[in-house]
Amino acid sequence: MLRCWLLVLAGMLWCVSGWAQSTDHVEVFGGYSLVTGDFTGTFGDRNTHILNGWNASANFKATRLLGFVADFSGYYPSYTYQGIGGLTNRAKTLSLLFGPQVSVRLSKVTPFAHALLGVTHIGYPAASGCPQCVATSANSFAYALGGGIDFDLTRHLGIRGQADLFHNGFSSGDNQTTYRYHETNARISTGLVFRF
Repeated sequence: MLRCWLLVLAGMLWCVSGWAQSTDHVEVFGGYSLVTGDFTGTFGDRNTHILNGWNASANFKATRLLGFVADFSGYYPSYTYQGIGGLTNRAKTLSLLFGPQVSVRLSKVTPFAHALLGVTHIGYPAASGCPQCVATSANSFAYALGGGIDFDLTRHLGIRGQADLFHNGFSSGDNQTTYRYHETNARISTGLVFRF
């Protein structure tokens, strides 16, 4: 674990050292995000459900083409089971991913691609309507491979559309079977980009 954090720190220092070569040193993104499958198990083995939430990131540019991204996202699924006394399952997920991003500025648009690695945390509060249920949590390695495009509104403001292959390894099991949740999903995000 320590090696991983030292590698992240080394990457950040390398990016910071190249700031003088870049016209836009930092890009900050924030907006709406959805994931096409339930990787939390909140909906059980029912049909695929879309998870709604948010996505934010900061891209520290080392050169005009290469930057280092810190990416954060959160989703808060909830499902009430009918006919089981109104039992409600809830989850709170937070993902923290890091990695390189390559972008090419073409007049008013900037396409980009990235490969991000990190961790996803899920917290499960005790289900309402279930006195014997207890709160739990889980962590999993995660990655996002993808990219998108920024459309300039002004020199320092743009609109982003982004799509990623978002993967984690959450599962649920007992001594008889193991159920793998939707481990690989599409993550789609859109919002505003600010450049400094």
